[in-house]
Amino acid sequence: MEARVAAQSRFLVTAKHVVANEHGVVIRINSNTASKFVCQELNLQNAFFAPPGVDLVAVSLPEIPDADPTVIPSSLLIDDNGMTERNIGVGTDVLTVGYLLGYDGRKIEAPVAKFARISLVSEKWWYHNPDSRRVEQAYDVDLSSALELSGAPIFAHGVVIATNPFQYRELRPFVLGVVKGLILKPVNGELIDARVAVIEPGKNLKTLMQQISNTLKDANSAVTQNLSTPTLP
Repeated sequence: MEARVAAQSRFLVTAKHVVANEHGVVIRINSNTASKFVCQELNLQNAFFAPPGVDLVAVSLPEIPDADPTVIPSSLLIDDNGMTERNIGVGTDVLTVGYLLGYDGRKIEAPVAKFARISLVSEKWWYHNPDSRRVEQAYDVDLSSALELSGAPIFAHGVVIATNPFQYRELRPFVLGVVKGLILKPVNGELIDARVAVIEPGKNLKTLMQQISNTLKDANSAVTQNLSTPTLP
């Protein structure tokens, strides 16, 4: 997922465990000049990692010639208060995008949409993340399968209905979180997909991007101050 947090600042956001122990990654992005994709290597030294217990990382993106990515503005990041104000919660329709094994997008990147509903919104730290080996906060969505979806964004989708007063409105595609795992259940001695995706809450994503924005503003302010302050002999 590409997110913009300030003018001219763009980041590739994914789950932290996706890039764990890597020094760099290669991404594929659709081209704006032809039916093909372009590749770009990203150095993870330019990455902002969320604190322990939050499975998120944001990697600074350079200008990539001929690339045509879909960028998510910071205005679509939402926290718990925003969800409450908009009646987004258990039962709300959501969608995510990912890739299917065997459908590799050899000519262009062609993500597949999956639709689901939120099944749990919780403040509790209950999910034992097998990658971080920590108990973490998490939401759940009822999803047919979360395989190959780690790091994928979860968007609000459809309409919400409220009473007192009666309201019916279409939801904007707010980012409610990022897929970070799935629930497994034992069947005949084996663990199988329980069709429940575990989501890093959107509030943690919003907090991370706000922290990055503040860091960039402070850095720009320091550079401006140094440039404008005369050097005394």
